[in-house]
Amino acid sequence: MANIEKFIMSLGGHHYRLCYRDLCGAICIELEHLPESAQMKFIAAEVSQRSKRCTPKSVWRSVSRAVDDLWESGDLESLYALQGRWRTCRPKPQEFIYVAACWIRDRDEELHNG
Repeated sequence: MANIEKFIMSLGGHHYRLCYRDLCGAICIELEHLPESAQMKFIAAEVSQRSKRCTPKSVWRSVSRAVDDLWESGDLESLYALQGRWRTCRPKPQEFIYVAACWIRDRDEELHNG
């Protein structure tokens, strides 16, 4: 989870907010299911169960707030580097989670193989 947190912090935003913890949890669950993309309702339920502090619906809202905050306050060039088409449209939370998980997986593979 530390590598996920470092990745999210590198994108800027207000990463001290609780919603970022849910975003990191969602990316962690997505990593477990790659190369397939898990459904957001499954991800939200898993984050809710593991954190033992909120409902799946509130996890979904929390993750959405984190992605919105990254878009509004984060380093947009870093976000564009993840997915070039984000230059023209804001990512949906599920899309962001999947792209972030793929990027982290690929980076970890490069570090282990390189």
